[in-house]
Amino acid sequence: MSSNPILDDLTARIEKTWNERDLDAAMELYTDDIMYRDFSTGRELHGIDAVRRHAAAVFRRFDMAWTVTAIQPFADVDGGIIFWNMRGGLIGAHASIDSYGLDYVLIRDGKFSRDDVYFDSAQLAPLALSLRDAPAIVRFGLSRFGLANAAKVARAMVAATATRAVA
Repeated sequence: MSSNPILDDLTARIEKTWNERDLDAAMELYTDDIMYRDFSTGRELHGIDAVRRHAAAVFRRFDMAWTVTAIQPFADVDGGIIFWNMRGGLIGAHASIDSYGLDYVLIRDGKFSRDDVYFDSAQLAPLALSLRDAPAIVRFGLSRFGLANAAKVARAMVAATATRAVA
């Protein structure tokens, strides 16, 4: 738990809804004008409809379980950094991965108004090893990334956290 009860509550609820793949409940936690960016794939989504389409695609293709490992609230704005681990893989595939990353989130009116997702997409490589799994991975952008992406993600993480003081 952090020193921000709203952040703690939203984090617990988003973890639960994504783990249960409950699209409607998950979308209730974002503002209508949410800005969602996934720096591992280069995707930038604006608005709840775009985020809904993205989440629906993830829920259809992947069976993954997220575990929040730490929450670090910001001192100067409502939001923080959510650290997580993820375990899972493509639905129907035999490969599975353990991954880690973080979300940089801002909160407005009790909902997430910004969500920047950071993780190294090279962690997805084991899922692409079988030919049957490759098309879904390629659609999610792994073909454009590799180990070199780790440096890009690290720079983005440093830039994001450097712009905000943490509590």
